[in-house]
Amino acid sequence: MSRKNLIAFSLVILVFAGCKKTTDNASKWVGTYTSSSGGGLGYNNFINQVQVEESNDFTLRLFLNNSSGTNVVTYTVLQNVVLQNATSGTISESDSTNGLHSPAAYTGSVALISGDTLKMICAGVDSTGATPISYNFYGVK
Repeated sequence: MSRKNLIAFSLVILVFAGCKKTTDNASKWVGTYTSSSGGGLGYNNFINQVQVEESNDFTLRLFLNNSSGTNVVTYTVLQNVVLQNATSGTISESDSTNGLHSPAAYTGSVALISGDTLKMICAGVDSTGATPISYNFYGVK
Protein backbone atom coordinates (compact mmCIF):
# COMPACT_ATOMS: atom_id res chain seq x y z
CA MET A 1 0.00 0.00 0.00
CA SER A 2 1.40 3.37 -0.90
CA ARG A 3 1.98 6.02 1.71
CA LYS A 4 -0.83 8.27 0.32
CA ASN A 5 -3.35 5.43 0.43
CA LEU A 6 -2.32 4.54 3.98
CA ILE A 7 -2.79 8.15 5.14
CA ALA A 8 -6.19 8.44 3.38
CA PHE A 9 -7.34 5.12 4.84
CA SER A 10 -6.24 6.22 8.34
CA LEU A 11 -8.17 9.49 8.02
CA VAL A 12 -11.34 7.66 7.00
CA ILE A 13 -11.03 5.35 10.00
CA LEU A 14 -10.55 8.34 12.33
CA VAL A 15 -13.68 10.02 10.97
CA PHE A 16 -15.82 6.93 11.55
CA ALA A 17 -14.30 6.32 14.98
CA GLY A 18 -15.23 9.86 16.03
CA CYS A 19 -18.94 9.48 15.13
CA LYS A 20 -21.23 9.24 18.13
CA LYS A 21 -24.12 6.85 18.03
CA THR A 22 -27.47 8.21 19.16
CA THR A 23 -29.80 6.26 21.39
CA ASP A 24 -33.39 5.94 20.25
CA ASN A 25 -35.22 6.30 23.56
CA ALA A 26 -38.58 7.14 21.98
CA SER A 27 -39.16 3.86 20.14
CA LYS A 28 -39.51 2.00 23.44
CA TRP A 29 -42.58 4.10 24.30
CA VAL A 30 -44.57 3.67 21.07
CA GLY A 31 -47.93 1.96 21.48
CA THR A 32 -51.40 2.30 22.91
CA TYR A 33 -51.81 2.25 26.69
CA THR A 34 -55.13 1.39 28.31
CA SER A 35 -55.87 2.60 31.82
CA SER A 36 -55.65 0.21 34.70
CA SER A 37 -58.50 0.16 37.19
CA GLY A 38 -58.78 3.73 38.46
CA GLY A 39 -55.86 4.86 36.29
CA GLY A 40 -57.80 6.75 33.63
CA LEU A 41 -58.30 10.09 35.25
CA GLY A 42 -58.43 13.40 33.50
CA TYR A 43 -60.53 16.14 32.06
CA ASN A 44 -64.08 15.16 33.09
CA ASN A 45 -62.60 11.70 33.91
CA PHE A 46 -62.82 10.71 30.22
CA ILE A 47 -59.21 9.81 29.41
CA ASN A 48 -58.90 6.01 29.44
CA GLN A 49 -56.35 5.53 26.65
CA VAL A 50 -53.10 7.18 25.61
CA GLN A 51 -51.62 6.53 22.19
CA VAL A 52 -47.89 7.27 21.94
CA GLU A 53 -46.09 8.03 18.67
CA GLU A 54 -42.42 8.80 18.09
CA SER A 55 -41.54 12.23 16.69
CA ASN A 56 -37.79 11.56 16.76
CA ASP A 57 -35.29 9.75 19.01
CA PHE A 58 -36.05 11.99 22.00
CA THR A 59 -39.54 13.43 21.39
CA LEU A 60 -43.00 11.86 21.65
CA ARG A 61 -46.56 12.77 20.65
CA LEU A 62 -49.26 11.71 23.13
CA PHE A 63 -52.90 11.40 22.06
CA LEU A 64 -55.13 11.53 25.15
CA ASN A 65 -58.23 9.55 24.19
CA ASN A 66 -61.51 8.19 25.39
CA SER A 67 -62.01 4.78 23.85
CA SER A 68 -65.28 2.87 23.89
CA GLY A 69 -65.19 -0.16 21.58
CA THR A 70 -64.23 1.07 18.12
CA ASN A 71 -65.15 4.69 18.93
CA VAL A 72 -62.07 6.74 19.90
CA VAL A 73 -62.30 10.46 20.72
CA THR A 74 -59.06 12.43 21.13
CA TYR A 75 -59.33 15.22 23.71
CA THR A 76 -55.78 16.53 23.63
CA VAL A 77 -52.62 15.92 21.59
CA LEU A 78 -49.34 16.72 23.33
CA GLN A 79 -46.99 17.26 20.38
CA ASN A 80 -43.64 17.79 22.06
CA VAL A 81 -43.03 15.51 25.05
CA VAL A 82 -39.25 15.60 25.55
CA LEU A 83 -37.47 12.52 26.90
CA GLN A 84 -34.59 12.89 29.35
CA ASN A 85 -33.73 9.20 29.03
CA ALA A 86 -35.36 5.87 28.15
CA THR A 87 -37.80 5.97 31.08
CA SER A 88 -38.73 9.61 31.82
CA GLY A 89 -39.79 12.76 30.07
CA THR A 90 -41.29 16.22 30.57
CA ILE A 91 -44.39 17.96 29.27
CA SER A 92 -44.22 21.71 28.70
CA GLU A 93 -46.34 23.05 25.85
CA SER A 94 -49.60 24.60 24.72
CA ASP A 95 -52.23 22.83 22.68
CA SER A 96 -55.95 22.96 22.03
CA THR A 97 -58.24 20.72 24.03
CA ASN A 98 -61.57 19.33 22.89
CA GLY A 99 -64.31 21.29 24.67
CA LEU A 100 -62.20 24.37 25.50
CA HIS A 101 -62.35 27.57 23.47
CA SER A 102 -58.71 28.54 23.90
CA PRO A 103 -55.39 26.65 23.91
CA ALA A 104 -54.22 25.33 27.24
CA ALA A 105 -50.68 25.37 28.64
CA TYR A 106 -49.62 21.96 29.96
CA THR A 107 -46.79 21.00 32.31
CA GLY A 108 -46.00 17.61 33.78
CA SER A 109 -44.03 14.42 33.48
CA VAL A 110 -44.22 10.96 31.96
CA ALA A 111 -42.57 7.73 33.02
CA LEU A 112 -42.22 4.33 31.36
CA ILE A 113 -42.28 1.63 34.03
CA SER A 114 -41.09 -1.93 33.29
CA GLY A 115 -41.25 -1.21 29.55
CA ASP A 116 -45.05 -1.57 29.29
CA THR A 117 -46.67 0.80 31.81
CA LEU A 118 -47.18 4.53 31.18
CA LYS A 119 -47.53 6.95 34.07
CA MET A 120 -48.42 10.55 33.26
CA ILE A 121 -48.98 13.47 35.61
CA CYS A 122 -50.04 16.58 33.74
CA ALA A 123 -51.71 19.85 34.67
CA GLY A 124 -53.01 22.47 32.32
CA VAL A 125 -54.78 25.79 32.35
CA ASP A 126 -56.52 27.53 29.46
CA SER A 127 -55.26 30.89 28.27
CA THR A 128 -57.88 32.76 30.33
CA GLY A 129 -56.75 30.98 33.49
CA ALA A 130 -60.34 30.01 34.19
CA THR A 131 -60.29 26.29 33.46
CA PRO A 132 -57.75 24.15 35.31
CA ILE A 133 -57.23 20.74 33.73
CA SER A 134 -55.67 17.68 35.31
CA TYR A 135 -54.58 14.60 33.36
CA ASN A 136 -53.22 11.82 35.52
CA PHE A 137 -52.93 8.51 33.75
CA TYR A 138 -51.64 5.05 34.65
CA GLY A 139 -52.03 2.40 31.97
CA VAL A 140 -50.57 -0.72 30.42
CA LYS A 141 -49.59 -1.38 26.78
